[in-house]
Amino acid sequence: MPCDMIKEFKCIVFKYLLIIIILLPFVIVGCYLFYRAMRYGGLKAVVIFLLIIILATIIGIVSGYLFTRRLLESEV
Repeated sequence: MPCDMIKEFKCIVFKYLLIIIILLPFVIVGCYLFYRAMRYGGLKAVVIFLLIIILATIIGIVSGYLFTRRLLESEV
């Protein structure tokens, strides 16, 4: 049914918009902290900052993958 597809599409768009709205403040703060590290801390502070960001991203991706896999397994 087309109505079901439209409803499902709206639900998906709403979920992604909600995720973007939740993550936006963190992105803004991260950009500001990166700017401060570049301006006042020099190259060493920027490298440490980037390593922390990369590590946090890897942890987030792995935990998200494990949580999603567990969620999908419990539904089957």
